[in-house]
Amino acid sequence: KKLWDSYYELNIEKWNSINYKELINNNNKSNWVTLETGDIVVMNFKNKPWWSYFSNGWEHSVIVYDTNVVEAVNYWQNSRKISLQQFFEIYSSQIDRMIIIKINLNNSQKTTIKNYIDTKLLWKPYPSNIALPNSKYSMSTFYCSSLVWRAHYNSWRFVDLDEKTTQAIVYPIELIFSDNVWSLYSVTF
Repeated sequence: KKLWDSYYELNIEKWNSINYKELINNNNKSNWVTLETGDIVVMNFKNKPWWSYFSNGWEHSVIVYDTNVVEAVNYWQNSRKISLQQFFEIYSSQIDRMIIIKINLNNSQKTTIKNYIDTKLLWKPYPSNIALPNSKYSMSTFYCSSLVWRAHYNSWRFVDLDEKTTQAIVYPIELIFSDNVWSLYSVTF
């Protein structure tokens, strides 16, 4: 089934939907969707930050790591790994819409992504406003979607989840439109 009308125009109401509490209360295993290492969560907030204009309203992305997520949060904070429980405690009241992007990975690929995250992506600073537009390929700083993109691109898979769009920056919404996406789910709150 067609998941979007055109680039940036998502038909979320046509997707399978799950309530976020099902993701937590069933130890991350609902009846039909399981969050797994390498999956991506993209969200937009009720109170739109200034950069939402550039990202078509999709302001944040994280990558799933076992029962955790890894994210580059904001200026003055380093990238971090937090539990899914913590993630939903922090964000559930702020989120307007959320999408789970399933990436079809085998166990070896999941292990490679986890090792790459542990050794190259955690505890790195967020880029400054000036450096942000040119930091897609940086290995010293990460913003949310560049961290997710880098985890998939550099973990020996070399899959460019941002292959269709901008070269200098990767926006959270661009991860949704990759040809490497296995399936998409809408999360309700």
